Amino acid sequence: MTFLKHSAMAILLIPATALAEEHSNQRIGLVAGPTYGVGLSYGHQNDSTGIGWQVSGFPLWLEKERFLSSGFTLSKTLHKGGGEGALQLFLSGGLAAYYSSYDNRDESFTLVFGPGVGLRLRMGPFDFSAELPVAVFLRNGESEDRDRYAIIPYIPNLACFYRW
Repeated sequence: MTFLKHSAMAILLIPATALAEEHSNQRIGLVAGPTYGVGLSYGHQNDSTGIGWQVSGFPLWLEKERFLSSGFTLSKTLHKGGGEGALQLFLSGGLAAYYSSYDNRDESFTLVFGPGVGLRLRMGPFDFSAELPVAVFLRNGESEDRDRYAIIPYIPNLACFYRW
């Protein structure tokens, strides 16, 4: 639990202006997927090298229910299309952590990691991407109906970003 709290604080304290480089884009948006995490995301993409990263997180803290999600992803653009509206092919590796509890009894922690391949569409200041990762799930929880370890290759990561 302490790890998740520190991860969430680190994600929120990253200064965006200190990370800017020449020929690079900063972006903010929404992500959902096993290796991206779920929620709000901040990312940085260097257009000259094709290397980028993103962090994501989302806390939901209600009276009886708690859900925390955090993620970190590295990516490398392999092929840039011809211009505006062209597709870009990329590879990525991601790590996400999920914590949930209900009524402080049924607690679970899931760590998901793995590589993926995806397509990104750039339309003006917006980026849309879909990726298929090979996600490795490691779970720690009391639930009888879930495996503690699983490899699931068919749940997509989806993202929508505004970039500047």
